[in-house]
Formats: sequence, C-alpha cells, structure tokens
Amino acid sequence: MITSPGDDAALSNLGWVDRGAIWLYDGATRSTRLVHVGEGSFLRVKAGEGSDSVVVEDGLPGRAAISVRAWAELETYRVRVEVAGRTARVEGDLAAFHGHKRLFVDFLGDDATGAGGYFLIEVGAREVRVRRLDWFDSAQYDHGYQRPLSALELPGGEYLFGVQRCSNLVMCDPSDLRVIREVPLAGRCGNPNPFLRGNGAELWVVDYDTVVRLDAATLNVDDRWVGQPPARSGHRMFLGDIWMSRNEQRLLVPRPGAGDVVELDPASLQVLHTWPTGRQPLEAAALPGHVVARDWKTGDLLSADAAE
Repeated sequence: MITSPGDDAALSNLGWVDRGAIWLYDGATRSTRLVHVGEGSFLRVKAGEGSDSVVVEDGLPGRAAISVRAWAELETYRVRVEVAGRTARVEGDLAAFHGHKRLFVDFLGDDATGAGGYFLIEVGAREVRVRRLDWFDSAQYDHGYQRPLSALELPGGEYLFGVQRCSNLVMCDPSDLRVIREVPLAGRCGNPNPFLRGNGAELWVVDYDTVVRLDAATLNVDDRWVGQPPARSGHRMFLGDIWMSRNEQRLLVPRPGAGDVVELDPASLQVLHTWPTGRQPLEAAALPGHVVARDWKTGDLLSADAAE
C-alpha cells in the first residue's frame, strides 16, 4: 500500500480481489473506489520519490506492461512500456520515469527462442533493455514453486533480486547479470521484496515472519524483529507488507495472524504502538488520525483510530 504526497489517500492492489483495478482510499471521506487501469490478473503499484505519480505494473500473461500515472488521473498514463519477448514498445516520454523505480522482473515469452522465462526489464532515459535471468535455472530453483519477485539497484550499482520462498537475496553484476553472491536473511523462506531507507544506507526486507534490516554497503544483517506470535498449531504466520512514510520516520507492519498493525521504531525495532484492526490485515498505511488496512482474503477495508 502506498500513500499520496499529502498522506490523505492510499492506493493498493490485491490481485485475487482487484484484478486489473487500483483500490483507492480517500482518507478525508474514509471511502473507497476501484479505478480500472489494466487488463492483467494483478497490478503492482509503486510510488515515486517525492513525486505526484505512481508506477503500475500490469500482470499480463506472457508479457509485461509498465506505466507512470498521476495520482489525480490514474485512468490515463504519462508513459507506458509494453514488453513482449525481447521487444519493448514505448508510448509517451521515458523521462516520466525520473525518480521512479526502473528495474522490473516478469515472465515473458521469448520471441527469439520460443521459450519463455524470467527477464529483467530496465527502463533507461532513452531506451528499454530486456535481458534473461539465466541464473534462475531449474538446477538451483524449483520453477513450479519459486520465481524472481523484484529487482533493486544498490547504491554501489549492483542489482539485488528477491526470490519467492527463499531466504537469500541474489546480488548480480549489472553488466552481465552474473551472480556475485547470495545474501542470507533470517532463514524463514519468505517472499522477500527489499527496499532502501536512510538515503540508501539501510536495506529492509520481510522474510516470512521476520523484519530484517541490513547495512546496504556490506549487506550484513544489523537487526531482526520476529513479528508474528505462534498460532494455536504452534506455527508462525507470515507478516504483511512493510509501509514506510515518505519521510522514512514511520514504519508499519501488518500482522494477519494477530489481527493488528504494529508501528516499529526504525532505529531500535522496538514496538511503538499497536492498532487492533481485527480480521487479517495484509497491507496498511498511516493517514491523518487513523491507520487503514486491507483484509488478506477479502480485501475489505480495516481501520483503527490513532487514539486507540
């Protein structure tokens, strides 16, 4: 879930509920609506750094579509990149990606060999480059159980990938996508999607039920927070997606197994506050006067006032 520049609205997409629509929450009226923007089975929505626009990835079968859209006009795009095989078609000016995420991972049909696979899509200032992730092979990964989830450029220029149901991040050389090293997390076999904080000094990721903070330069683990209480069966449940405020001072973690949203101190990883929302919150964000979340299975709106 991401929030608007004024923190008065939130966007989300739970593919199994929303499909190709963005879930839009108005914090002033505390109401929701769906904005249809894509044709795929899911969307990924990312905010730009200090901008009034968002990047939307459309989960199309065998191809990818990535667009930059203004908060006030989500129905239309400033630029759209569609990739099929190794070919990218651009509508609009790639300059609209300035300050936004530029690395994307998707499953594409390969128009050169006829064999599909996972590819890295790099949106540059003047062109789009598409390269196969050859390191993601069946000898090391179970292709029926795992997939590359995301790509992130580190301050040193290396590319870092999260892999589904894997407790190691994969660092690659950006020139040839050769694996440099694997980065261990908490050994929980989660679905890690790392992001940077503190002007790129810190790397944050959730490894199933554990929040992990790493030094972005060394990729050593600085601290961990095990966030889910054991279920009645004795097994721990996964955590939801971390929400970070635009000034990077507030960090929220939804806990589906506990039915609440927790605020952590980014420095100490101590719990500052807990909001009971009920149900199973999977995504959450802080808006003026309240915390808003979405239920894992239904996508229903969950909320709790700041006074609680």
